[in-house]
Amino acid sequence: MLALTLGAAAPAAAQRLPRPEIGTQLGLTILDRPNSDSDIQLSVPGGRVVGLPTIYATLFLARHVALEPHANVLHVFGNGFSGGTRFAAAANLVALTDGGDVASPYALVGAALYGDGNDTYGAFTAGIGYRTLAVGRLAVRAQAQYRRWPSPELTEVDLTVGLGIRLGSDRGAAPRGR
Repeated sequence: MLALTLGAAAPAAAQRLPRPEIGTQLGLTILDRPNSDSDIQLSVPGGRVVGLPTIYATLFLARHVALEPHANVLHVFGNGFSGGTRFAAAANLVALTDGGDVASPYALVGAALYGDGNDTYGAFTAGIGYRTLAVGRLAVRAQAQYRRWPSPELTEVDLTVGLGIRLGSDRGAAPRGR
């Protein structure tokens, strides 16, 4: 009976999902509107939904597939600024060619929302990147992303570097490699 239990547990251990990750990104965002000048934003942290800094989480659904929600809430105070609360949120579906437990190139598709208290806008996203597992729990990524906002008509291009901390323990995890 013990041999059957251990034999069944071995494949399950090898199938464990990569550890979740939480982090932020810094980068360059180019916002382009028709019949208008482009805005270029350099932000630390930032370079996400309309250039606002966000916190992201990487939640693995399978070894090669992750869901990445991003979120930001901003409340503006002070004279000369239109006050109020703004929010930005995005969710990307990420496909990692080599899996989430090793360094890997990836592609993503997703959607984003931005709200300014009066209106809420939606966008579609596509991008590519490379994620590596650095020292200890640190994950580092470089990413290029295109986002299209149909209304108001706006094109957004992000070039970012992400820094994340992998959560959980390596004890009992699947061996690193392909």
